[in-house]
This record gives sequence, structure tokens and C-alpha cells, in this order.
Amino acid sequence: MSRMRIFLAILLGVLTVLAVLILSTTVSKKISSSSGDQSLTLTYVPGSAVKLEQLLGDYDKSTKQPTKNLTEKRFSLIGSDLGYPFEYHDKIIFLFGDCIGTGGGHAIGYSFTKDPDQGLLIDMYKGGDGTYLKITPPGVSTGPFEVPVCGITANNIPYVWVKNGHDTGSEHSILTRFDESELKFTVVREFSSLCPAEAARLIGFSEYRVCSHWEPPDVIHP
Repeated sequence: MSRMRIFLAILLGVLTVLAVLILSTTVSKKISSSSGDQSLTLTYVPGSAVKLEQLLGDYDKSTKQPTKNLTEKRFSLIGSDLGYPFEYHDKIIFLFGDCIGTGGGHAIGYSFTKDPDQGLLIDMYKGGDGTYLKITPPGVSTGPFEVPVCGITANNIPYVWVKNGHDTGSEHSILTRFDESELKFTVVREFSSLCPAEAARLIGFSEYRVCSHWEPPDVIHP
């Protein structure tokens, strides 16, 4: 390693330590000044976040009224554990993971709604059985917790990442391509894997998912 790299590494370490010390001192002063007879509280700011509607299912769990989308009646989809939206052409695609409905699995829907304040109407892509289409890339396990995690549109093509390997303890993600006309998913490549050298990687700033026998390149990361 060159002297310049060593100097930069030492300088970065010193600056990091100073920043942590300043931040911890500031936080300690704020906590001590606000303590005394008063305890710290988390306060909701009225109007900062409001519920508009329940998207899935036939009956809103809080209002006990029918939902706008009636997804159980229309697509046999009662609910899901999570959802992720992304733009595709003139619509928003929704990815729903760990669904409650016919066959379980993970669902994909879409909406043309431009103003959610007026109600967000969701339609689901349908499978051959008339219920919601399952996200099932060929050769990829799609059990519980192996859910779609995000999506993007590139070159007018929708791509979906799915998490895989939950049961084996080696979780990683797989990039798939969604063909809207054929209603099929195609595996593009393994992504953010723990160890295989041929897998694409996302570089982060922590020790998250570090492979025990993978050596990082000789570079200094900020």
C-alpha cells in the first residue's frame, strides 16, 4: 500500500473518531438537558401521516366497510405481508409478498391511478386459474420469506428482485425479468450472493453479508 493510501486511511480514521465523539457529546447533552423531571416522549404530529384506505381484502379491518378493490372477491387475494411499488410505463406495478389467498405465494398487480387521495384502484395480473398471478421464476424457490423485494424499469422492461435461500440460511437475491404480455418471469442472474465470485455485488458500508472466504479488492472505501 502506498504512503498516500496509508495517510488517507489514518486521516479517515481520525476524522471518523472525532465525528463520533462530537455526535455522542451532543446527544448526551440534549438527553441530559431534557431529562430531570420530564421523560423523553415520541409525539405524533397531527396530519403528518394519515390512512387513506386498505388496499387488499374485501373489508377494511378498521372501518369495517367494503374496500374499493375487493381483491378477495375479484382475485382470491385476502392480504399480504408486504408490498413494493415501482413505475412502469403509465402505471404503477405493485409487488406483494407472502400473500394470504388461493395458493399463497407472492402476487403482482398494477394501478393506473394518478391521485391516490381520490382512491387507489388496484388490479392484479391473473394466472391461468383466474386468481392472482404468482411470482414464480423457473427454478427459483418462492416459499415463505422468499419474497419480491424491489423492482425497476430499464429500457422499457420491468425487472423484479426476489429474495431466495431462506431455508438454507444463505439468503441472496435473484434478478428476474417480467414479460407482461406472456405473464412470465425469466431469471436474469444471481445478485448480491454471499460468496460465488460470478455473482454481481452491491458494495455497502458495513460488514453485512461478508463472505468468509471472499477477499475485498485493495481499495479504500469512504
